Order: sequence, then structure tokens, then C-alpha cells
Amino acid sequence: MPLPLVVGLVAPLIAKAIPSLVGYLFGDKGEKIANKVVDTAKKITGIDDPEKAIAAIEKDPKFLPLLIKELDVEIEEIRGFTQVQEALNKADESGKSTRPAIANIMAYLVAFVVITFSSIWAYAIGANKVEMIKALQESWPLMLTVLGTPTALLRAYFGMRTKEKKARYELAAGAKQDPGVLGTIAGLFKKP
Repeated sequence: MPLPLVVGLVAPLIAKAIPSLVGYLFGDKGEKIANKVVDTAKKITGIDDPEKAIAAIEKDPKFLPLLIKELDVEIEEIRGFTQVQEALNKADESGKSTRPAIANIMAYLVAFVVITFSSIWAYAIGANKVEMIKALQESWPLMLTVLGTPTALLRAYFGMRTKEKKARYELAAGAKQDPGVLGTIAGLFKKP
């Protein structure tokens, strides 16, 4: 449904239900808010047609309090999420977060290992220590373990944080979440 039609359809209802949202309808988030109201109206009434769902809420007085309650719950969830994100951002800005410290320590560890192994190799080659060079040739599993394990753990930690943050932003913006493979399989066993 085009934006002017959706906004025009829900504006009178929002004016009755939550007057403080009316101003947002004509801003950059208007379409999302209007679509959320329409989706909530369809859910409450059980009617799939947006116009009929909105009309049912306007006609039947029992639906309006349900709509208000549903929208209030959504707004509080978004506010709560926003507060958590603001607190995390403030902690990051103030330096109270451990993430930069972890990354810094890991960088020093990787630099130390690379410089140490490179120095040993340079000494063995420069001093023409054939036995030492042969021993060092077989040290790649140790090098891989020393560098690979912390790097993989760090990547997993920061990668998961990034995905988690992205999922929270999408959820706050009203985007539908991908349930993933396990969620899809679990959905197959839900009773209709």
C-alpha cells in the first residue's frame, strides 16, 4: 500500500489511540509506523485486509484498548532497547569497555609472537645453523596454534557482537528477523 494511503488510513486511528505518534507519521519513519499500526490492527482483529481491520477497530470499542496496549508494548520495547544501546555506546566512549583493551592485548601478543619467531629464523639463517633451521621448519603447527587460537576467539567474539548489534538495530527498526535454520525447523513443529 502506498505511503499516503497507509498514513491516511491510520492517522485518525493513531490520533485516537496514541496522539503523541501523529507527528511521527509525517516524518521519515511515517511509513514504518503506519505499517506497524496496520500489522497490529490485522493481528488484533484477525482480518487480513488493512482497510477492513482499521475499520473494525474504529467500529468495535473492544479493539481500541487492545491496539493501544500492543502499541505501548512495542514502544516500551524500543525505548528499552534504545536505552541499552545508549548505555553501551556511552561505556564505549568513556573507555570503560573491555573490548578495546582485549583487542590491544591481542595485538601485542600477535606482534610479540611474530617478532620472536622472525628473530629466531633470522638468527638461524644468519648463523647458518642448519639443525636449528630444520627444527624451525617443523614449528608451523606451534605458530598456527599460538596465532590462530586467539585470533579465532577474538574474531568469534567481535563477530558475534557485531551480528548481535545489527540484529538489535534491525529489531528496533521493525525489520523481520531471520529465524535461521534451527528456528525454521522448530517452526515446522509448531501447532497452527
